[in-house]
Amino acid sequence: MLFLLSFILLLDNVENAGVLKPTVGLIRLVDGTSSCSGRVEIYLEDWGTICDMDDTEGNMICMEVGCGPLSVVKKRAFFGEGSGPLLTDDLNCFGNESLVTDCEWDNHTDACDHSNDVGVICDPIVRLQGGSNICSGRVEIFHNRVWGTVCDNGWDMVDAAVVCKERGCGKPTTVYSDAAVFGSATGQIWMDGLSCTGRENSVEECAFNGWGVASCTHADDAGLICAEVALVDGDEACSGRVEILYPNWGWDAKVVNGPNKCTGTVAVRYNGDWGSVCYNNWDTMEGIVTCRELGCGALKQIYTGPTYESGPGLVALDGLACTGIVRLVGGDSVCSGRVEVLHSDHWGTVCDDNWDINDAEVVCREMGCGTAVEAKKGAFFGSGVGRIWMDEVKCTSTEGSLFNCPANPIGSHNCAHNKDAGVICRGKPDSFVPAFLHIRK
Repeated sequence: MLFLLSFILLLDNVENAGVLKPTVGLIRLVDGTSSCSGRVEIYLEDWGTICDMDDTEGNMICMEVGCGPLSVVKKRAFFGEGSGPLLTDDLNCFGNESLVTDCEWDNHTDACDHSNDVGVICDPIVRLQGGSNICSGRVEIFHNRVWGTVCDNGWDMVDAAVVCKERGCGKPTTVYSDAAVFGSATGQIWMDGLSCTGRENSVEECAFNGWGVASCTHADDAGLICAEVALVDGDEACSGRVEILYPNWGWDAKVVNGPNKCTGTVAVRYNGDWGSVCYNNWDTMEGIVTCRELGCGALKQIYTGPTYESGPGLVALDGLACTGIVRLVGGDSVCSGRVEVLHSDHWGTVCDDNWDINDAEVVCREMGCGTAVEAKKGAFFGSGVGRIWMDEVKCTSTEGSLFNCPANPIGSHNCAHNKDAGVICRGKPDSFVPAFLHIRK
């Protein structure tokens, strides 16, 4: 029997209890990895679950709980089984309803149990477009079922920190407040005059002129670059659980079975399941790059044999191969000097052909040294010795690593060390907490 449910959203006091009952028709997502993922539960007379639905219903639910559009519907109790009543096995929405409880419901649940509880993974209300990875790009906000941009008037590091946090990325490394570095969008401009305190959990909690009230054009679209590594739940900014952002995975990496948060067996989560990292091809290069990326200090030792207990589940990563890292040599601080990269266990220099401020920007950010002040040519910091690894580097300034920039094949060049490239960066290097990283299969 099909029927239409409509509810007036009122808070009703429980008599003689001193508490409030949840709002009838309220929807929540339970046991997910964020506020925008989890098992779908709806409050009627009690919190109950749904057995089946498709993308239309999932999209409605995502927007009703204050998230962005639907990413995926997860079935068969992906987020665990609920314990309340089973509300329906056939929720039918057309997408134009104001509330999910305005949709048509089939109340037959005889072929349904909690092993079929449905869940959703929703996109955040903030996305980054046009960048080199999911932690960089033009800032866009989902409001009133439409994506729109943020004007760069007043756009600064504090505003960017809220966006990076909401995206699940690390701290902001670069803020772009002119020239729409990641390209100009079209359509709606949702926010102008944005002013965050840094304590907000979402950018929509920040002060701004009002939805759609803007005095700029898309040439002023705000952009940023966030770090792809975060330390979570520590006592300070430079301590905590190590989490790496993998595309389509979320912040789902951890170190387990060790004496501290940077020691033990590395585990990553893929498609909802935790797995370990195989040590095939794992050597000093991968260890150095991993320690640097995780913010766990210099590599002390790697293990490729049974040192700690096995990680959870199946092997999620195998054959990991890193290309190298960057250092600055010969400057008056660790944030200036001749650029050298590590490849095949050998340090080598970068030729200054086409070397410019965009290339320097990538190096400074990769070094944790803030923005670039100047790109230096002609072996300004002295000539290196040995290998010349890179030539004709052509970064756009948005890349996360020098190795991500277009360039000649590694080791292919037509210059000498009197053309070694250098940089001067604006800031001091980020401080990292020294720690060990031990890896096993």
